[in-house]
Amino acid sequence: MDFVSVCSVGDCTRVFSVRSVLSWLPHSRLTSCVECDLFALRRRVSGTWLDDDHMAILGNDAVVKCDSIVDLFDTWSSIVDNDFWGVPLAHNQSHKSWRPVTTFSFRVGWCLHGSFLPGFHIVNTLLHVIATLLFQFLCESLVFHKAVVSSRKLRRSLAWTAAMLFGIHPLHVECVSNIVGRAEPLSAIFFVLTILVFR
Repeated sequence: MDFVSVCSVGDCTRVFSVRSVLSWLPHSRLTSCVECDLFALRRRVSGTWLDDDHMAILGNDAVVKCDSIVDLFDTWSSIVDNDFWGVPLAHNQSHKSWRPVTTFSFRVGWCLHGSFLPGFHIVNTLLHVIATLLFQFLCESLVFHKAVVSSRKLRRSLAWTAAMLFGIHPLHVECVSNIVGRAEPLSAIFFVLTILVFR
């Protein structure tokens, strides 16, 4: 599978092929899994701030008060002391959704590229691709292990099929297209890594 995507940023328009971007990977089921994920999510790189993005990112001082990467750790206490929406945890208006890793990842993005929305979408897409690849590895090593499926080729095919379904499932659209949905692929990555480490 090969497709061409056009990325327009300001006066610069770039046309690139996913096959050329992924040429460093050996062509395998892994490559086609990544390609399929990127193909399914390619239209979300451009777009607008949606729904809760305004409050959790644009209205959150712990995220937006950063002019350069030098300022990255200046408001660490506000990231730790506030909920996901920027409200102090001790405040009665806070609903106590504490996600400091996600908030810190928004801050890193803001310090690197400001309000450049495609940068946030690209990170969400890459996190989803990583979660999909880890899910494929989890399926191959834990779900379809040797005791269940003796053929290595069949194990890999089943794991690849499960990962493809996971990667392109419509359920994941919101967690990739809404920037605040970054918490889902991040938690999926840490969850699968935890299972793989303790299996």
